[in-house]
Amino acid sequence: MRIILCGGGTAGHVSPAVAIAEYCREKDEDAEFLFIGREGGRENDVIEKSGFRLQTLKITGLERKISLTAMKAMLVALRAKRKARSIISGFKPDAVIGTGGYVSWPVIRAAQELNIPTLIHESNASAGLVTRLLAPRCDRVLLNFKGSDKEFKSSDNVRFVGNPVREQFFTTSKADARRKLGIPQRDFLITSIGGSGGSLKINSASVALMKAYSTKNRHVRHIHSCGIKYYDSLKERYPELTNGSDGCIIKPYIEDMPTVMTASDVVVSRCGAMTISELSAAGVAAILVPSPNVTGNHQYKNAKLLCDRGAAIMIEDSEVNERTLLDAVRKLGTDEKLRRSLSTAIKGFHDPSSAELIYRELLGVISR
Repeated sequence: MRIILCGGGTAGHVSPAVAIAEYCREKDEDAEFLFIGREGGRENDVIEKSGFRLQTLKITGLERKISLTAMKAMLVALRAKRKARSIISGFKPDAVIGTGGYVSWPVIRAAQELNIPTLIHESNASAGLVTRLLAPRCDRVLLNFKGSDKEFKSSDNVRFVGNPVREQFFTTSKADARRKLGIPQRDFLITSIGGSGGSLKINSASVALMKAYSTKNRHVRHIHSCGIKYYDSLKERYPELTNGSDGCIIKPYIEDMPTVMTASDVVVSRCGAMTISELSAAGVAAILVPSPNVTGNHQYKNAKLLCDRGAAIMIEDSEVNERTLLDAVRKLGTDEKLRRSLSTAIKGFHDPSSAELIYRELLGVISR
């Protein structure tokens, strides 16, 4: 079996692709994989660290409105499709799987022109533009949330499979994860994440939390992922935190998310579909700060669903600051019963069969 996987723009598109490939590799040790990502994408690091081959395309986001920028983006996409066609012809895959993001468009389109079976996976409740454009000609449209099939004209090729996460979430214990990170078992670990692109508001609140709380308590550790574009500025302003001070460290990006999430007692994060899936697989108490800058306000809907079922705490983006974040973290730090309740409840949102369902759909498409 030879499979091409494509996705990118954010880590939320790459992580499910890696999870799919890892599961397929486990089921078929002779299977060969090739990833196609965006040129210069930091999210590609996880692909290479997982031992998969990677080629890249120069690509930018597709625009929803007619404009000069949109025309330039389409020209870039068409050039990327020509390169993708060449890559696909050289690799000769049995199928191509896209996991969203603008990298998927040229790769899936090129594969369809070459009459190669294609599958597209959508992890969000509200399908992205690329998924909606590609879905009609894909052999399978694989969805995470039931009800999201209403966005497509035809549901004949739609299957509900959930959202796969990387196998390390199931093979690493909390104790082992802490040993790997060098964190004592008795310490309280906070991890804060603004998403792969970073968040100015979460950065500000998290740094304030570090200075007011995390650095003041000997048995509190704090890892903050600020996003690449914000790192240099924070390094200049807070060199002691970017170098690691008093149990706290600011990083541009967390490459080994399974280890860090599994080791954590509390995670503060955005709440895209992939993040929700990883939090539920790790079974960690979460403080969710939904991004207001997403299509269909789907992050707020994700967070609201979890909060209504006692699986997370939500602080809206307009309300997140040093005081609100400090209050929420202190509450979870002192109320172990609440922390365990949130951990147990969020585990119920993970479907452990997701990767297996995708694997079966892949085999079915290939056998046809």
